[in-house]
Amino acid sequence: MRDIVSNMNQPKHLGVHPEAVRSFNASAEALMAEVRPMQRNRVETGAFRPDVFSSGHFSEADIIGEIEVGLVDGTGNEVGKLFRQGEQQFGLVGEGFQNLKALVAKIQGTPAFRDSISYGCVLNVVFVWVTQKCRHETTVSLCEHVITECTKQLREMDIWIPVYRLHAEEDLSVGSCLFKTITAAMLDEWEQHFRSTVKENGPQIDEMFRAERKRMQGTLAATFRVYAEPERGYELAQERAEYAIGLLNFFHPAHGTFRTRSYATLLGQENIQTTTALVLENGQIRQRQRGLLDRGASPWFLDRSQIHFLGQSGLDKVGALWDKKEKSEYDTCLLNALQLYSKSSLSTLVTDRLIYILAALESMLLRNASEPVQKNIAERMAFIVKKTVDERKRIVQIVEEIYKIRSSFLHHGQRVKESKVIEEFMVCAWTSFVVLILDSEKFPTRDSMFDAIDNMKFG
Repeated sequence: MRDIVSNMNQPKHLGVHPEAVRSFNASAEALMAEVRPMQRNRVETGAFRPDVFSSGHFSEADIIGEIEVGLVDGTGNEVGKLFRQGEQQFGLVGEGFQNLKALVAKIQGTPAFRDSISYGCVLNVVFVWVTQKCRHETTVSLCEHVITECTKQLREMDIWIPVYRLHAEEDLSVGSCLFKTITAAMLDEWEQHFRSTVKENGPQIDEMFRAERKRMQGTLAATFRVYAEPERGYELAQERAEYAIGLLNFFHPAHGTFRTRSYATLLGQENIQTTTALVLENGQIRQRQRGLLDRGASPWFLDRSQIHFLGQSGLDKVGALWDKKEKSEYDTCLLNALQLYSKSSLSTLVTDRLIYILAALESMLLRNASEPVQKNIAERMAFIVKKTVDERKRIVQIVEEIYKIRSSFLHHGQRVKESKVIEEFMVCAWTSFVVLILDSEKFPTRDSMFDAIDNMKFG
């Protein structure tokens, strides 16, 4: 199990600089002047009510505690928070709510809170203080309240983030992220514990665990140990899992061909495209037809020899770059480019793949925005990948053709057809990045890499 934060074993409390405390408390007192009484308006829902299926109903007996009330605009964005005091409703809306959010963002952005407490948690805790202050239920300052309440929510957690259809014969590391298999025994124990807790044994429980086993048993999960408030813990684990799987995806076989794609992404983000059709007779449903638009959600199986091969091919070096506390300009640009490049393998469209690959190459192989793009990408790829004059000339031809294909789509809306030259380009692009990974220790900056390429070109 790898730790997300290096200071997780330090004293478990939150500290804020005294100057910041004074500033936050002053902003909080000013915020109180913006609390306004609110009219309880009836929501006009219109005459049309679709006949959608309801899977359950809540009664007053199901509601525990005070109901939290928020206001949202037509796009679903929260624009206000409300509370009741007696028979009157009060709240922060408009500019007052924006000032609340700004204060919350500053608190959550402090070093003590950033990696341990989520924005949502701070927002809720601050608004509870506003509510209690208006009701004359508290006399403590905002910062004292926030630190006390947020500290109560800190805990150490082991969090596993499952990956869709990724299987390995042994544990797999990408830098500090360790991927481990979700075993049948783990799911058995979870089911037994769940049943003993809820005291239920009906068909719904059977179906729930059957579905979970189908989704997760035998797949890898990115594993982390965090010390944080739960929501922030999930966020940190999710962010690092996404980054780790992005680096791992760079080595997926789909980068060498458009005939398949990678499905190695966090469980729930796999985006399997399907079709559904209903067959009717005399206006009555008689059949349902379902199909797959994708070529099939192929699992990615990694045995011990393949894991070793990936490590030798650059995965170990990529993980080490990611773990470095002090990254060079070259390291940072390369890691960002690899994340961008890896997205190409997740797409089913050739156009999307080309756009991601070219964007990654341009971000890594151009000195600045004023350089001629096509010429420099082609020549630098040629000297990175190939040794002979004829081989380098061929890469230049391939890159020129690829930019013509991209232009025909972006500027003229023409359909891009799968072709041999695209697959040649995909292999050259992938090989270029492999070389850049393996040679990363040679270059502190991209300029030093460009200089090395120029020396090869001009002697």
